[in-house]
Amino acid sequence: MRVRLVTVVVFLLMSMPLSGCWDTNHIVDQRIISGIGLDLDQNNNLAGTVRALRLQSQGGGQFLLQDELVQSSGKSLLEVGIKLDNMLAGKTVGNKTHIIIINQKVAKQGIYEPLEFFYRNSKSYIASKVIISLDPAASVLTVDKLEKSPISFDILQTITAAEISTVIPEQSLYSLWSKMFDTHQDTILPLIRLKEPNNLILDSAALFHGDRFTGEIISGEDTTLLLLLMDQMAKTAIMNVEIEPIRTTKKQDESNKEMISFSTMKMKRNMRVNVDEASQAITCSIKVHLYGEIVNYPHISGVEKDKEALSHEIALSLNNQAKAITKKLLAANSDVFGIEGHLSAFHPKLSKQMNWDEEYRNVQIEPEFIIHITGSGLLK
Repeated sequence: MRVRLVTVVVFLLMSMPLSGCWDTNHIVDQRIISGIGLDLDQNNNLAGTVRALRLQSQGGGQFLLQDELVQSSGKSLLEVGIKLDNMLAGKTVGNKTHIIIINQKVAKQGIYEPLEFFYRNSKSYIASKVIISLDPAASVLTVDKLEKSPISFDILQTITAAEISTVIPEQSLYSLWSKMFDTHQDTILPLIRLKEPNNLILDSAALFHGDRFTGEIISGEDTTLLLLLMDQMAKTAIMNVEIEPIRTTKKQDESNKEMISFSTMKMKRNMRVNVDEASQAITCSIKVHLYGEIVNYPHISGVEKDKEALSHEIALSLNNQAKAITKKLLAANSDVFGIEGHLSAFHPKLSKQMNWDEEYRNVQIEPEFIIHITGSGLLK
């Protein structure tokens, strides 16, 4: 009898944790913030736009997903957040905020102050993607899509795909935090824009000086080249390059350039900063070895090509692009390569004496791409 009683008591004790938790939060009672947009209103106050997901029970285990939108403004992000929270029924949850879109006007004033709110909030989603918008952030979050998927998720999928292909820089609240306090290296952020009322394009990078957007942009495939120069290649990178015709036949009109696509999944990068002892001139040389294959060349069918000649032509085209990119960096006073950090580490006396904001524009940046074609069935 005693053994039976002990068995019953143990069974009851074991079943107690299965009875539920007193502080359980049901997802149907919550508003899950999926996207946040930050703009400036007419009074130069901060204007916030929030996309929030709500699950509405339909009975029988069926739910209806609603993508709600609320907007408000205030003198600080905390004030804006309180107003927005009061506009959303139920408990507001911010630990699934996938994207934070900052309008260029806000970014030009500095992104540290508005983002500080998220860092101080223990419930913030530290993996949130941070992007800059040329158009009002509210316009981006109110784009009408034909699909039933919430717009925040569509933007997130676009960001993820572009990051993998080294089309845009990979930035989140987590990665951006340390960079904002690194006075020896500037950062870049992905930039989104509206091409048409309902079409979003994500293929550019916004150049920063400190925590302020400089207003200068690296667009299209130049963004990929800049990321390679910064040693930030993701899984793969594809470059469409115009080259001079290289053919075994002389019938081709040499005045017409040909487009070739080069794909790389492996690279080696070496950066050196040198200071001339006599003139104190600063030179930054960046060599990038790219190993890959030709993935598209419309005129190659039936024609044998010389790998060495092709590699030279591709490198020549990329180097011309790279020089134009570095000129933009100098004009924007955006030290994305961390040249000042190298000077501080290896030339501390010189670094302390100079005004870097003035001296940076005089730095000579020498980018060089070296192409190694590793495979193509149509090449000899």
